[in-house]
Amino acid sequence: MLWRKAWLECKYRFLLCFVMSAALGLSAVVQVDQTVAQKVLGNFAALASLVGPLGALILAGSGINTQTNWGMLQGFHPSMYFLLSMPVAREKLLRVRALMGLGLSFIWIAGTAALIGLLETLAGRASDWTGMISSLPNLLVGTTVFYMLTVWLTAFLDEFWAGMVSLTVMGMFAGYGLAGGPSWFNTAKFMTAKSLLGFDGMAWLQALAYLTLSAIFYWLAKRTVERREY
Repeated sequence: MLWRKAWLECKYRFLLCFVMSAALGLSAVVQVDQTVAQKVLGNFAALASLVGPLGALILAGSGINTQTNWGMLQGFHPSMYFLLSMPVAREKLLRVRALMGLGLSFIWIAGTAALIGLLETLAGRASDWTGMISSLPNLLVGTTVFYMLTVWLTAFLDEFWAGMVSLTVMGMFAGYGLAGGPSWFNTAKFMTAKSLLGFDGMAWLQALAYLTLSAIFYWLAKRTVERREY
């Protein structure tokens, strides 16, 4: 029941993410005045630096706090009726909801990369499938950090404020990337690189640091909901 509940909460958010994918795919087709390499890099860079984290924010929304307290508007969240009729630990609810959203984020990112390449192929252009596939591991790792950050924020903030804080953090990192900051904190540069599959030692350390940070965010969310059990 909890997995079905998590899917019902995520399905429209999942579709919204693919609306963004359609916009990216359309831009891949209409950019006729650039080389294939420039088109692929431009669209994939957009996915990594902005659209990927934004999709993670969308799928991580409607967190545990909004489901057990007040939502963005007056009145209780619809899930309150479900939780009252079938009591469940908040930590379990958090875990199922977080895993469902993260899994859909991965599916959406991989699907978007495939969509961009497919549309370019249908438009009669050669697509850099190898380049996009080799960038996916970095992109998934970087997106996980933003996703888990939002999961943690939704454990104690309502959806509006959790989204605002997440957007602020994303904007800070996007600006840092545009300014060409050092690569260790430059998430956009890391997410568009192909270094993980190339066995770059420093990139693996950076990926390990990002995954550790993601685990810390989830642990903080778990501790937050455990403290509020009654």
